[in-house]
Amino acid sequence: MKELVLVIGTLDTKGPEVAYLRDKLKEYGLKNDKFIFYNNKTELPYRTHRLALGRNTCLEFIKNNYSDYEYFIMMDCDDRCDKTFCPN
Repeated sequence: MKELVLVIGTLDTKGPEVAYLRDKLKEYGLKNDKFIFYNNKTELPYRTHRLALGRNTCLEFIKNNYSDYEYFIMMDCDDRCDKTFCPN
């Protein structure tokens, strides 16, 4: 693998712990040009709409800026899918 870029997108969620994490991510992004941080401030009434917008924004960003990369992984960083998964 020749290069790795980490793109993190967040929803503009309220709360002190979210603000702290968002500030730390922004700060780290200023120090490392391979780390890109995007904070979605678009107000949408439904969580599913906000998630779709975030995913589509990320996909569009990757397509426009990193289309020459061989692999792309997208994942949610919340605890919604933290359960053990067994396909059998």
